[in-house]
Amino acid sequence: MMHKIQQIRVLGAVVLIAGFGHAQTKAPPVSSAPACLYLYRGDIDSRYAFAEATEVALWYAALAAHESDEFEGKNTWDISDWVSLMRAAKAKSEAYRCAELILQPFERSSFEDRYVGGDDKKIIALGARFGTQIYRHQITLMDQSLNMLREMETRADNIRNNVGGAASRTPPGWDDRVSTLQVEVDKFPANLVLLAGLSISALFDASYSDAEGHGSGTILKRSEKEEFLNRVVRDFPEIKDNSQSGKWAGPSQVASLYLKYLRDAWVCTDERQQH
Repeated sequence: MMHKIQQIRVLGAVVLIAGFGHAQTKAPPVSSAPACLYLYRGDIDSRYAFAEATEVALWYAALAAHESDEFEGKNTWDISDWVSLMRAAKAKSEAYRCAELILQPFERSSFEDRYVGGDDKKIIALGARFGTQIYRHQITLMDQSLNMLREMETRADNIRNNVGGAASRTPPGWDDRVSTLQVEVDKFPANLVLLAGLSISALFDASYSDAEGHGSGTILKRSEKEEFLNRVVRDFPEIKDNSQSGKWAGPSQVASLYLKYLRDAWVCTDERQQH
């Protein structure tokens, strides 16, 4: 039985990591069981709309991370934790699915950036495709976690009921499966940073430079920049105060990339007559 509890501890850690392993951030102000009520719809050929969509998708990643709150700092595990872990894994999958649905329409974008060479001109479509892939992969990892938890539960039931001696042994390749799962979920934070970077870079206006010849323009209007900034602060209120940056973790750290860009002195399209 002690070995089974150790297996729960290991797999529980994987479920936590798959939720981005966040800490010290405030939960988004909605139910822990997302129903995709907070969706974003915008012009799929708009770089501004795509950047906002990636931020809303990131909000769902934060929602998934908060599904692990009850396990933070947990040092002891028992068989009853199966139910809680399975519920958390299912809720994470729902949140990641919402994020995927938000980005999917942008895969059909026909926008081409004339300043980008080669086959990468369709920066919105390529970025959206990357985003949907990373969220879809998280869903797959959560499904694998659920299957492993169910397998453990079945084997525990067999032990209690004295069904077959094999039920008392760890399934073949179990440690390798857990290790592989952990390696995969460890890639998620870096992929979210890359997605945010892609969407933010699309907001730069390569056609504009200031009097000194420095590229300092954004494709955003002043009202759009302010609206986007307000959205980021509303969705991630913990990042509003830079003095607390040492406590940011997980999705909040990624959201801070949007905040930094929007607070920088980029020249908006409707401000250029002043320069």
